[in-house]
Formats: sequence, C-alpha cells, structure tokens
Amino acid sequence: MPPAMADNATSTDTVRDEHCPTCESTTSQRVTIEIRTGGSGNAARRGTEKYSRGPYRVTECLRCTRSTASRIDNR
Repeated sequence: MPPAMADNATSTDTVRDEHCPTCESTTSQRVTIEIRTGGSGNAARRGTEKYSRGPYRVTECLRCTRSTASRIDNR
C-alpha cells in the first residue's frame, strides 16, 4: 500500500509550455497538482477551514519563477 500523502503534497509533476504573464511569452512551466488545506468559501464561513481540503493546479515559470495556484473544483 502506498504511503498516505501529507497535506500540500505534490501528486504530479510535469513541464509544459504555457503563457507566462510576467515574461509575456510562452515559457516552460512546471505544473503540479497539490492537495491543500484551508481556504475560503463555505468551509471558512462555518469555521471548518482547517478540515477543508481541495485539489489545486500549481504552475511555476522556469524562467522567472512566478508561481500561481488555482483550485480545480468549483466548490
């Protein structure tokens, strides 16, 4: 059985060419999918944000190191 992933653990790691707003061009980006805890929305309003986890797509430009994260699901 594989070990359980810790909070904020990386589940995938790949390099893709995508647009970087900082570099204003298409650059190589490291793309990962992470499970992050906390956040906003209904869980925060109920006071349960520490129990809330969700998948995030994280990109990091390999040229300028700009990093962005966006939640994958719409909850």
